[in-house]
Amino acid sequence: MAIHTTINGKSKYHDHESKQDVIDYILNPFKIPSGFIGYMNVDPRNPALSMHQCSALFGKDKGVQIRHFVVSFDRNEVRDSATANAIATEFMNYIGREYPVLYAVHENTDQIHFHMAFNNVSLTGKRYYGTKSEYYAMLSAFKAILRKYGIY
Repeated sequence: MAIHTTINGKSKYHDHESKQDVIDYILNPFKIPSGFIGYMNVDPRNPALSMHQCSALFGKDKGVQIRHFVVSFDRNEVRDSATANAIATEFMNYIGREYPVLYAVHENTDQIHFHMAFNNVSLTGKRYYGTKSEYYAMLSAFKAILRKYGIY
C-alpha cells in the first residue's frame, strides 16, 4: 500500500530558509541516482527563490512557507524508480495547475519513494492552509492517479 506522509515540523516551515532547506533535502543528488526530478512553475536553477518571489508578489510571505510530503511504495506495488517517477509527474501536474511545485524520486532506502514540495501560495495568490477539505481533495486526486497504476 502506498503511504502518503505530510511533513509538518512545528514551526519548522515558517522561516524564510525553510524553502531552501526543504528543496536542498529533496534534490540531494546522493538520494536521486537515476535523476528523476520534476519542476512546474518554478525556475529549476533556483526554485526556492522563484517560490519566494511568488509569495512576495501577493504579500503572503509570512507564516508557513512550503508544503512537503513523501509518498512511499511497497516493493510489491512499485518495483522501479521509473514507475514512481511517472506517478510523481502526474501528481506534480495536478498540484502545478495552481502552485509552484517540484519533486524528486529517492532511491536511497529499501523502499522507492518520492518527496514533493509546493509553495504555500498559488500562482493566483491563493494561500494553501491545509484544511481538511484541501487535504482530502488533494488526496482524492492522488488516489485516482494511483488507481491508474493498479495501486489501491
